[in-house]
Amino acid sequence: MNSNVFICSFKKSAKGYKLWVKSNPQLSGEGTTYDEAAEKLSKVIWDVADDLDAIIPTALEFDPPLPPTVDIEKYCRPELYIIKGDEIFDTIPYNATAEPYYKSGYCRQCLLPKGTRNNKLLELQYPVSTVNGGWVRGRFPNSVYIFSERFLSLLKPEELSLFEFREVQQPPRTRRAFYELAGKPIATFVGVNSFDMQGWECSVCGNRYFNYFLEPCLHEPTGEISQIICRADLPEPVPSCFPVGFDNEIHLCMTRARWDEIRGCREAKGLFSKKLGVISEKECVRHPRLPKVRVTYLGSHPQYGLSFCHICDNWVIPQLKEQCVWGLPAKHLKIHKMIRWLKKSISDGSVIVTREPIPFDQIVELFNHDKPPLRPIVFSFRCPDCWRLGRIIVSNINYGDVDPNASGWVKFDIKMIPVDTVCTKEVQI
Repeated sequence: MNSNVFICSFKKSAKGYKLWVKSNPQLSGEGTTYDEAAEKLSKVIWDVADDLDAIIPTALEFDPPLPPTVDIEKYCRPELYIIKGDEIFDTIPYNATAEPYYKSGYCRQCLLPKGTRNNKLLELQYPVSTVNGGWVRGRFPNSVYIFSERFLSLLKPEELSLFEFREVQQPPRTRRAFYELAGKPIATFVGVNSFDMQGWECSVCGNRYFNYFLEPCLHEPTGEISQIICRADLPEPVPSCFPVGFDNEIHLCMTRARWDEIRGCREAKGLFSKKLGVISEKECVRHPRLPKVRVTYLGSHPQYGLSFCHICDNWVIPQLKEQCVWGLPAKHLKIHKMIRWLKKSISDGSVIVTREPIPFDQIVELFNHDKPPLRPIVFSFRCPDCWRLGRIIVSNINYGDVDPNASGWVKFDIKMIPVDTVCTKEVQI
């Protein structure tokens, strides 16, 4: 086991899920929920692994893919997947700037490179010989993805013609060649007017990033959609393999049919897929508003966070007992203070409501119901000045690792950004 990606099969029944590794069906896990079965299968894999560092985090790639739920299925037309690897490629010291690889220097506000990639080739510090893809670690504006020559040999000439691949320089006597995925996307990632995104934007250079990792309506136990493109941007007919992403972060996208042909091939070892959402032009937001990034210093080390303003600095932040309840009714959720504060803030304009699927008072009433709603209900609000996000979530999704007996959950959620990340992760406060 020298890859963290395992090709698996599944069976769903009235009793729950059974998952197993296709090449070794004895490695299996069962549970009443997908999460429970996946956790058991992962532990079985870990128990027989010779080197845990080589397989953690463990990625379960299913052949055929797990079917999407009704909520997500409408965003899978056509059914597209982002293909990538999880291997880490070291090119420059982690704290060094990636400025030499970009045309316009770097921004002194966000400390990230500006503009597009120049012609300087990436240089790997250490050889990688057992997988066929991964991402570059370093202070790049967004993720940089790398694929092996062996994987690229699976692509047809007409597919390769849509990409720009640059050979990566490697240490002497390295046997496997790798290529950086560069160029321009055919379809760029977009916002959705009905969902909440997490992300950031530099107020000086305009570097920006966003995703939907924390959108309850796009997150299900069997998978999630974290990025979305607009259907109107796709060529006709849709290519079997083509580039998507941001201008400074390119991803390799495949149709379901093409990935079915390649998945499990030796040349694709170590690669896995993520669903890519597709929406209509009517739902699309081409340039979504994002909070501004700021940089502070711990000694000489830059620390990243969001620039919250004088308005939301005075927001009431929920304490532990005011934050979340797993299982309904939520009788023990100490949320009355938060509700009073939010009603007053909406009235005086210190927050603006950006998402209200049902009236606010009806959402509060859901806290006392015995059964969760059929689909997640999200009430969202933001700071009118800096666009900080807050939400009330009432969900039907049971994440079994929290409470396997919970029928749903309620959460009062104010977004906070830890100072040791470039705003690509959020913590629940």
